[in-house]
Amino acid sequence: MVTSAAAPGVILNVYLAVDEDGTGVGTVSDTIHPELNSHLAVQRGGRHGNDVRFEGVVRAANDAALVGKAFVVAGVVTENFTSLALRLDDATFTGKGFFVSAPKALAGTLIVQ
Repeated sequence: MVTSAAAPGVILNVYLAVDEDGTGVGTVSDTIHPELNSHLAVQRGGRHGNDVRFEGVVRAANDAALVGKAFVVAGVVTENFTSLALRLDDATFTGKGFFVSAPKALAGTLIVQ
């Protein structure tokens, strides 16, 4: 969850699902401000030590003006928790979240990362 002093009352839930190659998908949502709800295309990123950084574009949104806008999610992981920042459309939102590395199934084989 992230917030911004520049946007009082906006509390965004940020979710990213990313493969080992740094690409994936994500969402940004706010139940009170559904016009901000967006689907993200993560184009590159990864983890280096405790630092994480993912970059991409908004691929779909309730507000058509957000489509195609670049975003960056950057953070610092401490155990399973993350201090993070979302930069989207010239606004920065900061907050805390969870970092989860989950098992991945491939052709009936369980691969633990």
